[in-house]
Amino acid sequence: MPLDMQIETFDDAIEYVMDLIGSEFEKSLGLANSILENPSDYTGPQAAITAIKLSTHRYKIGIAAQYWKIKSAQTKTLPDRLVKDCLMSAFTGLEEVINTLKIVARHEHELVGSRK
Repeated sequence: MPLDMQIETFDDAIEYVMDLIGSEFEKSLGLANSILENPSDYTGPQAAITAIKLSTHRYKIGIAAQYWKIKSAQTKTLPDRLVKDCLMSAFTGLEEVINTLKIVARHEHELVGSRK
């Protein structure tokens, strides 16, 4: 952890995690925000593609979360717990987004199949 980084709040932990694992965390948040803003852009094949992308991000976030889970259990410090909680929240939240995208993709696929 950079010496000048003080983690005292959950927002501090989010900022630190963005620096720590960077692109996966940031891309995941960006995709989630894009889905919220433009849900109609994430149907059918695009929903499946986005689910695959988020699954790879979730995998990397999960690895980091496991490391911080072990570290925070050993140190029991607030900054370590906040980072762990931030990563675990992202890991769990991404599962819901991915599952929703899979449902949307499957539903669209079934609709197309029933039209034939």
